[in-house]
Amino acid sequence: MASLTESLTQIHKDIEENNIDSALNSLASLPTELQFCWEICYLRAKSALKQDRLEDAIAELKLAIIDSSSEPQAYLELIQCLIRASKHIEAKIFLEKLIEHFDEESLSFFSLNIADFFLGCGAHDRAVAWAKIAIQKTPENWESYNLLGVALHRQSHILEGLNALKQALQLNPNSPIVHHNVSNLLHQKGSFKLALHHMERAFMIDAKSANIALLYYYSIMFLDLERAKIYGKVLKEQIDTIRPDFIEPFPWLMLTDEGSIIQKVNKKNAAKFKTSPKDKIRRPVGERIRIGYLSNDFTHHATSFLIRALLQQHDHNKFDVIGFDFTDISDTNGYRSDIRDSFSEMHALQDASD
Repeated sequence: MASLTESLTQIHKDIEENNIDSALNSLASLPTELQFCWEICYLRAKSALKQDRLEDAIAELKLAIIDSSSEPQAYLELIQCLIRASKHIEAKIFLEKLIEHFDEESLSFFSLNIADFFLGCGAHDRAVAWAKIAIQKTPENWESYNLLGVALHRQSHILEGLNALKQALQLNPNSPIVHHNVSNLLHQKGSFKLALHHMERAFMIDAKSANIALLYYYSIMFLDLERAKIYGKVLKEQIDTIRPDFIEPFPWLMLTDEGSIIQKVNKKNAAKFKTSPKDKIRRPVGERIRIGYLSNDFTHHATSFLIRALLQQHDHNKFDVIGFDFTDISDTNGYRSDIRDSFSEMHALQDASD
């Protein structure tokens, strides 16, 4: 009879080789008292993931971490699954539990994973802190500098982010991912020529790692119309195979006014955001319809030029018109005043989190 260690080794091998039925049968045959040990729950979760049963994997991993002897891998796998399921608040809660349960020295080996998860949860300050721990642990790892650069970018620390990505490029000058991220930061800085250069470097190293839409957009912004024509042609040819995370609707509006293409791009872009249908809101007959406008352009801006008269034409006997405003509040021009006066209510969101 095989020992427990031998059985677990074989189950790990079966999961890696996609022999999931064999792995699950072996797990089910283990003694009852082992069924809720963290490693057994963890292996059942890994099997579920191989079968695309994400919610089952989450349930098993929540059982795994109840075991006081569980290892960080169980927490990390759970957090990754929750992020995949767009359960970012819950993922952040378990990240905090992971950090409470283990000391920093025990987690230093996983510091890059933790930084990446904090980034995925939108906790950019924590991502920066853990990326720096990862750099201290393995200063030769380009991925740590890359993640630090992205996290700093998310905090709008453009120059600091560029410095971190420069370190990543020194360690791995042929990484298309780093060139792509450098390009994004340079775009924010308004350096379209350099942004184009780094995105083209990513494209030459690995075409699938470069955002063709941004290559087209940067070419337009740099007024290199011949280059834009080339990338525009590639973009149209790749519309059905382009990576969903590389769908950028705005450049397509400059590329074409063909309705079917714009619709396809918008559908692909919308599919990136995991949303669930909401129950229909039932409104008693006779009550006013509530309309909300969300913008950071309630000021001297093209959007305001276009919508000021529209807002003024709403019939306030039939509609409650509500503004959700994250415009720069220091801007007090006449357009802003007119728009504010057109709303039944106006809510300031400048200091609100996402």
